Amino acid sequence: MKSYREILDPNNTLPVVRLDTTSSHDYGHLLYEDMTIISENTPVGRLSLASEEDAHSLFAHFDGIEVVQNQRGRGVGLATYILAIELSHTRGFNFESQNSLTEHSKKVWEHLGNSGVAQIIVPLTDSPYRKGEYNGKFRVPLQ
Repeated sequence: MKSYREILDPNNTLPVVRLDTTSSHDYGHLLYEDMTIISENTPVGRLSLASEEDAHSLFAHFDGIEVVQNQRGRGVGLATYILAIELSHTRGFNFESQNSLTEHSKKVWEHLGNSGVAQIIVPLTDSPYRKGEYNGKFRVPLQ
């Protein structure tokens, strides 16, 4: 079976990124990690990864991701999503979107869905509360 990187980046054009945990908080059923996104030994963004256990499943999601302005459009975001998906799966967690998506995260999740990596749980609709945001749900299940 192909890796997510092979599926999403068949020409190997995405930058290599790593995640360095800057802090973590364990609340029993919830692990919350703040991480720095590193590419070529340079910080290029930050994220918060929440891993949760509820009565029915284990799932992880971004509780925020930001790529510095001069790195946007270069594949850092997608490379970070791939790494977070792989990290979550090695820990036994499905990886999911939040229920509310920004324009940037919407594009990534649509790409994940169109490539067959993510399942659409709730189709996207325009948010009735915030212009430029979308409601919906995607999941990358454990393989």
